Amino acid sequence: MARILLDSRYATADIKIDENGVKYLDWFGDRKFEVSDFTDNVEHVVSSGDTVYSIASRYLEQQRHYWVICRANQIFNPLKKLVPGQKLLIPSIKSFRSRIIGQD
Repeated sequence: MARILLDSRYATADIKIDENGVKYLDWFGDRKFEVSDFTDNVEHVVSSGDTVYSIASRYLEQQRHYWVICRANQIFNPLKKLVPGQKLLIPSIKSFRSRIIGQD
């Protein structure tokens, strides 16, 4: 398991609970969304070597959008290794742009 350095932004992340009892990380002005609200999600089966960064690059066009994968799948540590065979729900690029980051 990857270590989180004390001077990392992840070391000071707060795990909060919303009004529905769902845990979420509040690291960088976390944009709250419920992936279950989207009808065009993609299911990704984790392969050996996959990371939230590589999956974000593949589905959401940039690694820096890894936080969407984390938020959608309640992954609280983006540095933790993913398990091959694990299923992740990924918002479509259309839902990501229009409903998560507010682009048309």
